[in-house]
Amino acid sequence: PHKARIALRRFRTLLAAFRPHIDSDLAERLHKRARTHFRAIGVIRDADVLASHDTSHPLLRSPSAEPQRQRKRIRKQLDHDHAHKLRELVEEAFADKSWRRTGAQHRSFLNRPIADVAATALDEAWNDVQAHGPDLNAMSPRESHDLRKDLKNLRYLTEAFNPCWPGADPEPALSLVRQLQDELGLLNDLEVARKEGVANQSDAVRATNLSQAENLLTQLRTTPLWWA
Repeated sequence: PHKARIALRRFRTLLAAFRPHIDSDLAERLHKRARTHFRAIGVIRDADVLASHDTSHPLLRSPSAEPQRQRKRIRKQLDHDHAHKLRELVEEAFADKSWRRTGAQHRSFLNRPIADVAATALDEAWNDVQAHGPDLNAMSPRESHDLRKDLKNLRYLTEAFNPCWPGADPEPALSLVRQLQDELGLLNDLEVARKEGVANQSDAVRATNLSQAENLLTQLRTTPLWWA
């Protein structure tokens, strides 16, 4: 489930990067389709997170049947939604030139170097990350989760477009992004468990994760833009 969600998020991230060039109806249809599958699989992921906690929660007594129950349900849902046809749908959509937006302005967009498209997408992703501010303590769980999603977009765009700048080295920034993702992911998992009334790690452990995340965020915010 985790790898499937990563693949779907990568696809949605790149779809958004090229959206100015793609027929709007097609882009919206593909985005909604991928998002629907992503959210469905997320139910399995949350069940796995809860089951990983040592708890007396009635749904999660060891060995817990909840994750397998959710897998069975979501498999049926994905089958009903023809999720297995997503790749075929994408291949057909981009098999000819019908995916392109029409009009003189959009034709000029299509003539831009790929590095220009990449730089625009990376600039937007970087601004989204910066817009959250430097203070994680001031962020709600929802806001820190949104920051983590924006970090993923920045990471996936960086990894996809790295070949556009052969001499650049994005690894220092990527390393910070990955570490910050991990710390925010732990905090998010604790929040998911808390909402479900599951006993989890102490406040001291959460405070340590938060402190480490803040340090990483400070370093990232002052990192030079490798694509600039």
